[in-house]
Amino acid sequence: MKALVDAAKAINAKRSTEGADGVRQSDGCTGVPDWNIRKCCEKHDMDYMNPATSRWEDDCNLRKCMRAKMCWWNPLPMIYFIGVRVFGASRHAAFQEYNYDDEGELIMD
Repeated sequence: MKALVDAAKAINAKRSTEGADGVRQSDGCTGVPDWNIRKCCEKHDMDYMNPATSRWEDDCNLRKCMRAKMCWWNPLPMIYFIGVRVFGASRHAAFQEYNYDDEGELIMD
């Protein structure tokens, strides 16, 4: 299992969170395997950039998206939910420091 987690971290480390045009982009499921839920993680990243939603709401939406893509008995949605609740505060704060629109583009005031 450790080898799998290490491989996922190496893949995630290569992903950029900012495109060449300066637009903030999702890096998928940061620090953990994407499995078949990359779209859920990308939406979660975009939700974090939206100041109109709370972090709690964003994290709950991630769990709901994951549950819709997995078997009802799969524990991963709850594990990932706990992970973003424990480790997501700094990332959410970093995104909230700047003002992004719904597409993740920085709004210049």
